Amino acid sequence: MSFIPPQPGAAIASLSGAIACAVLATSAHARIEPLSVSVQQDVSYDNNYLRNDAFRRSELISSTTLQLGLDKDYGRQRYTASLAATAQRNRNFKVFDNDGYSGSLSLSSTVGQNGYVSASASASRSLQDPNERTGTRTEQNVTARNLSVFGLLGVYTRLGLSTNLSTSQTRYSLLEAQDRDQVSARVGARYNVTDLLSFDLGVRRSQVELPNVDVSINRINRTDIDLASTWIITGYSNLRSSVAWSSERRPRTAGFDFDGLTGSLSWNFAPRGRTSYVVSVSRDTDNSGRGDSLNFIRDDGLGNVERGTLSNVSQNQLSTALNIGVNHALTSKVNLNGGLAYRRINDTFTGNSSSTVIQLSDITSFQKASTDITSVRAGFTVAPRRFVSMGCSLEAYSRSQSRLGAAYNGESLGCNARLTLD
Repeated sequence: MSFIPPQPGAAIASLSGAIACAVLATSAHARIEPLSVSVQQDVSYDNNYLRNDAFRRSELISSTTLQLGLDKDYGRQRYTASLAATAQRNRNFKVFDNDGYSGSLSLSSTVGQNGYVSASASASRSLQDPNERTGTRTEQNVTARNLSVFGLLGVYTRLGLSTNLSTSQTRYSLLEAQDRDQVSARVGARYNVTDLLSFDLGVRRSQVELPNVDVSINRINRTDIDLASTWIITGYSNLRSSVAWSSERRPRTAGFDFDGLTGSLSWNFAPRGRTSYVVSVSRDTDNSGRGDSLNFIRDDGLGNVERGTLSNVSQNQLSTALNIGVNHALTSKVNLNGGLAYRRINDTFTGNSSSTVIQLSDITSFQKASTDITSVRAGFTVAPRRFVSMGCSLEAYSRSQSRLGAAYNGESLGCNARLTLD
């Protein structure tokens, strides 16, 4: 999910002022030179690259990224754009060598004295995250395209109306059963209690199509009634939250319908200037994000590839996540950072497997499975010059055993250097 003036005439002033302040605050961070070019080199070592404790193999990965950026203010409008190309090369497992890209374009503008509009588009291609579904590393690419339009209109004192339309498309190069298309629309009312506290009440309707899944289970209709808030507690602390009652319906497989609370909470705190903390929690379904049947690949790195299919009339897959981050400015040029990430995935599914990798007998009733994914990291960054930065990070990760994947754990060490010209 995403969430993002007592007399007529002067009545719009309060909300319009809030819109203008937001735009000006954003513009204040814009670079004097609107164009930038950066090159980044990453080198990492992973001692369980295949995410398989029974066949642990280490790997050295090199990744080079070239990025172009634009950040330009023109009157009331602001334009931003970025384009990046990445080449990843592996020392041992050449099957995972990959060339990817990412690009984005956005436009925002105030309209009159009481309106604000923005539009954005993005596209990317990259290797699939090994934590999707079974936790196995696969050599397939994931291509994603997104488009979003947002509008806000002040109607009376501190009250405004908002609307948001978005579409997304995801394609998997090997596992086409996971392909998905999504369209969503949201309308809401925003009220600024003060300049530091606001609430946004809205309704969102979404439809997800799974084009390569059996026609009986290829659609999910979702409705969210949500309440979002933003609270700037002090100059050093702010809180953003959203809670929603979410309903998901599958026209022909009602057994997997979902009704429940979803939402997120994010707290940023910088009590002493040098040290800052970020804490976030979230709860949401992944039913629209992973496909309604599971195809998988197991590659042992020696040319032995096993492919299989778990025919499950997709899960109610519910994820609960906690993320904690800390950053400490040791000096004006040196920063220390660390973090903890935890995610629990609860699945309800039914089906059978065509492979020996996942052993499931013929299942005629709903089955349940849960998976815990944890990572802890610590690192540092150094910026000897404004246009040069470098850093290293050490991470320990683990995933618990579930009916849909084996347990694993490991450690990785990564370092990078970045040069930016603007």
